[in-house]
Order: sequence, then C-alpha cells, then structure tokens
Amino acid sequence: MNDTPQKRDDEKARAEALFRYRVLVPLLDEHAGLSLRQRVAQRAAQLHTHPCGEQQSFAQRTLWTWLSRFRQGGLDALHPRHRKDKGMLRALPKEAMERAELLRRESCPRAGPARCWTFWYRPPKIPPPSRNWHSNS
Repeated sequence: MNDTPQKRDDEKARAEALFRYRVLVPLLDEHAGLSLRQRVAQRAAQLHTHPCGEQQSFAQRTLWTWLSRFRQGGLDALHPRHRKDKGMLRALPKEAMERAELLRRESCPRAGPARCWTFWYRPPKIPPPSRNWHSNS
C-alpha cells in the first residue's frame, strides 16, 4: 500500500500551488548574482502575500522542499497533499481522556491547571528541595 498522500486538485489547491510557484520564481533564475543558498535565505526572510490575504514567511527548509518538488514534478508537485490520516479518528477515546484526568488529579490534586501542566510537560531540571530545607541543623 502506498503511504504517500495524494495531491489535492481543487480550486484552493491550484491557488496554493500557484502561490508556492510565485514564491519560488526568483530561485529558478540560474544566472542570478547570488548563490542558490543565499537566494533561499533571502526569500525565507521575506513576507509573501498568500491568496487568502495574509502575510506569511517560510522556513528555508520549506523552500528547499518546494524547490525539490518543483524540479521533480513541475507545478503539479506543488499542490498541497491530502493528510495521511484523513478520515481517521485523531482525538483520544473518551476512556483515555477520563483516565488522564484521573491520573492528573492523583498526581497534583491541589494544583491548578498551570501547575499541573508544568508538572507533566516541563519537569524541573533541578530536584525540588526537601520539605525541611530551612531547619536549623
């Protein structure tokens, strides 16, 4: 079975492919004074007006990916692709959410959500002091 997502082929997808091409056009000039690496860095530093009207910038890695796709498959390769997980459940089952809530309450019952977030996702780099750290020993 092929895991590569298929390209979308609707009006929005075509507009997106043309937008990506417009971003790439200055990179396709082989006779430019700067190296391709320098031109990619310049394009990544610029803002580009998306068809929906918002200003966007792109990482150099994204531009390199688009350039590679364009060289291999032309404008069709710049079409956005369908998600690999399209049609699949992306949320956790209710039982898993209930179990996570129970574990959260057990591990930090008196703490608010921000404290629990810190507990679960940003463990301290230095162990906390013992409870009797201020004792006069």
